[in-house]
Amino acid sequence: MKKIYLILSHSGTIPSKLVKFYTNFKYSHISIALDKDLDFMYSFGRKKYNNPFNGGFIIENKRNLFYKKYKNTKCIILELEINENQYNKLINVLNNYKENKNLYKYDFLGCIFSIIKINFKRKYYSVCSEFVGRLLENSNIYYFNKNNIKPKDFMSIPNTNVLYEGLLKDYGY
Repeated sequence: MKKIYLILSHSGTIPSKLVKFYTNFKYSHISIALDKDLDFMYSFGRKKYNNPFNGGFIIENKRNLFYKKYKNTKCIILELEINENQYNKLINVLNNYKENKNLYKYDFLGCIFSIIKINFKRKYYSVCSEFVGRLLENSNIYYFNKNNIKPKDFMSIPNTNVLYEGLLKDYGY
């Protein structure tokens, strides 16, 4: 058995406040990590910490410039145990994203359509919750059975353990 980590967070940036308002949930972003130390967290978000309009597939780290600037980022870290087959599928899907990272863009237009309840999908475009949700589905870990996956939907995944809740900067293993 292997463990993976789902990191729900809220940084307090203007875009994160808009997502928080729209979803009515205290966390506005989600990443997935394969290690307890969160050395590599995979998601969709801003590619440069000071530019919210240049987004796509990203590899985050709790010590990167974004989290140094937004040091009061709140988070909850969920731990989920998966089997070896699911883990290997997850690695394969993640490797595909890493190898083709320049193809992937943040789906700003999809966010707007989501607000007005229109399902609008484009190849190579995603938001953080859609990315992590599809990653779990494509790895046979968990199926959401919905089109518009939001950060709060991850709280209902069975057999997750809350590993930590508090400021991201204070988390350490």
